Amino acid sequence: MRADAGLSARQVAHAAVAAGADFAVAAKRNPAVWRAIHAVGEDAWQPARGMPGAEAARVGDAPAGWPAGTWAVARRVRAAAEAVSADPRARRRRTFDPGQLRLALGGQLDQLYAYPVIVTNLPDGPVEPEAWFRERAQTQERTNHSKLGMALRHLPSGSAEVNRVWMWAALAALNCSAWLQALTGTDTGGRAHGKRLRRELIGVPGRLVRHAGRLVVRTAPRYASLAQVRQRLAALPVPAG
Repeated sequence: MRADAGLSARQVAHAAVAAGADFAVAAKRNPAVWRAIHAVGEDAWQPARGMPGAEAARVGDAPAGWPAGTWAVARRVRAAAEAVSADPRARRRRTFDPGQLRLALGGQLDQLYAYPVIVTNLPDGPVEPEAWFRERAQTQERTNHSKLGMALRHLPSGSAEVNRVWMWAALAALNCSAWLQALTGTDTGGRAHGKRLRRELIGVPGRLVRHAGRLVVRTAPRYASLAQVRQRLAALPVPAG
């Protein structure tokens, strides 16, 4: 079970354990959490998995009342002071130590660290639990893509059965979109949303003409990516069996 700081409570953790689940929950940063972070030795920080420049370290046990075996892990990421938003409503400002933040905004620091913290009962650490927790963003992103690009935002019927079929169709379309981009190498710079994919690869206007005894699809030059994708798909090896 993964959750943001809005569900950072021992009752949530106990409910997860009672249901047979491990948990990782974002911690609310308070003076005790900041003291624990600053007590971490420099040699305790390890490179984070899948996030260049980030490091993870154990920062101590969770507050009293949490399930047995609960502990905390922090990730730190260096940030340039000039990149810190001056808007007090900016969410990222919460991840900076208040003292360092004041110095950075006052021009007395060139750089500082952002420190997201989680509490978890996962046995591995600190690198693996932190990476697993961070991957929840992938789930959120897929949900957004399904809603905004695959018609899952509005279920069409008052019937739960019809809506269930619609939901699975939208998720199947999402997977087909991901597979298409992965197999053709078009996601190296980031995966396209459903709307963009339909505009550039699926809903492309063209003409079906006959040339040299073959049917050929011709599109405008600005849709050259469609031809590249078709060539890459045709070059894929045929599955055995």
